[in-house]
Amino acid sequence: MKKFSLISVFFVIFFITNCQKGEIPNNNEKYIGTWRDINNTRTDTRILIINPDAKAEFSENSTSGISYKSSSIKGYIYFEGYDFRIGSKHIGKKFKANQPPKRVTITINPYKYYYIATFNGVGYKKD
Repeated sequence: MKKFSLISVFFVIFFITNCQKGEIPNNNEKYIGTWRDINNTRTDTRILIINPDAKAEFSENSTSGISYKSSSIKGYIYFEGYDFRIGSKHIGKKFKANQPPKRVTITINPYKYYYIATFNGVGYKKD
């Protein structure tokens, strides 16, 4: 009986810690927005959406010949430095920021810019 209760307590603690809400640190606010794969083609697309409330969504679609592959994940975003994970705190899709978001200025007057970044070796752009 004692062993059963220890296991139950462990699972309750594990569940509570995994249900923590994600957050976007102040120094990572430039991640917020809709990111599109720079090399999008008509058959392959990747879109990463990061909302100010720390909810995020990633979708990937690709076509090769007659086969079609689609995957997506939604959940909170959890940062580990510049890298982040979408899903739950310990389970989900991990993104390595090979190049963290960088602002690229297009014109000074009027001031126009966009952001570029590389996540998991894929180049993204955010307007």
